[in-house]
Amino acid sequence: MKLTGIKLAISDLTLEDILNGKDDPHGLLKDLKPKKTTSKSNPLTIRLDEINQFIDKNSRRPDPNSENISEMVLGEALRSIIQKHSEDQDILKNDRHNLLTLDSIRVESATIEESDCPSSPTISKTVQDIETSKSVTSLEDIFNTANSLLEDSAGIFNLQHVPAAKQNKDMPDEIAERKQCIDFWKFEALFSEMQQKLKNGEYQLQKFSNNSQIREGDFFILKGVTCFVDSIAAISERDDTHNPRMRLIFENGVESNMLMRSLAASLYKDENGRRVLQGAEAVTESLINTSHKDKPLGYLYILRSLGNKPALAQFDNLYKIGFTATTIQDRIKNAERDTAFLESPVEIVKYFECRQVNPHMLERLTHTFLEAQRIKVMLVGRDGQHYLPNEWFNVPLETIVEVVKRISDGTINQYRMNNTTGEMVRK
Repeated sequence: MKLTGIKLAISDLTLEDILNGKDDPHGLLKDLKPKKTTSKSNPLTIRLDEINQFIDKNSRRPDPNSENISEMVLGEALRSIIQKHSEDQDILKNDRHNLLTLDSIRVESATIEESDCPSSPTISKTVQDIETSKSVTSLEDIFNTANSLLEDSAGIFNLQHVPAAKQNKDMPDEIAERKQCIDFWKFEALFSEMQQKLKNGEYQLQKFSNNSQIREGDFFILKGVTCFVDSIAAISERDDTHNPRMRLIFENGVESNMLMRSLAASLYKDENGRRVLQGAEAVTESLINTSHKDKPLGYLYILRSLGNKPALAQFDNLYKIGFTATTIQDRIKNAERDTAFLESPVEIVKYFECRQVNPHMLERLTHTFLEAQRIKVMLVGRDGQHYLPNEWFNVPLETIVEVVKRISDGTINQYRMNNTTGEMVRK
């Protein structure tokens, strides 16, 4: 192949001769200068080269307080290099602007101190701190020089150009907590009654909707657990959020001070969240402005057996003392099939409404005080099984009534039982 217009020649010139401009008739290499190389193995040298280029371009040092992120990074890097690496030989070789000379260190240190305290120059102290930092090689050294080394001279803990976090005004002042309900006995009767009426069909379950109201005396089922709204905090006239705290009682003996909206949201999200629709009786109570707080907490009752079991004929004053959280009529309606009632019909002799006292505790204290009068007879049930009627006592009715009254008013410790006469006497 024949080439025309091109002159090929082998030159004896070296690469250095070419770069120096020899045999360059057209001046192509006139302005070409070799770039200075840096040590790629030392990141500080690379950073210093970037700082040199910044100074070449801007005729000033990079400002560590600049709003320009790139300049701020270079400024902080320069400050760190001056304070910690002023004797590094690799760094000194590339210090084209004499940034690491003693005079520059003093100028840089003075600039740092002046920004903190313009009227109190502490150049010598800063140089001393720099020298001290070079001798830190262990944790002990750090703690010994904590005042100087841990000082935030660069202001890295002062946030700038960062928007403040938006305050969540919807956050409640108090997070709901659950704790043991110490007066759960007041609500046992309500839960028992509710469950019984659900079985009887008097109460119904309804899926909770997002516009449902929550009122005192309501029952709900949340995550499989029944809860009861005992009270709702009063709403201030200035409170237009209508999100008061409530006292919720759970059937497992726990209570919570949950916010109304929190309960509503939890019920709405729960696929099995339900409201207990109470019957016409609850509607009537609402109309006449009565609530669960107006109802007795239970009843302590005294019963007489109408049966004629021969084994019990020896007892002249045979009475059963018990309590119920529901009505007494509901408790005794199956007496003929219940060994607790001697599998016989019974009649109500006396009963006490318990409003300020735990009916179950009142029953236990009464049984304990009359322990010597408890009958100890083994009976045979209709199924052929033996049983011991442990809530039946052979004691005059007047004595039982007096014991209940003394327990209720707190003076029972002043009395004792005369087991011979079956009467209560003062100690």
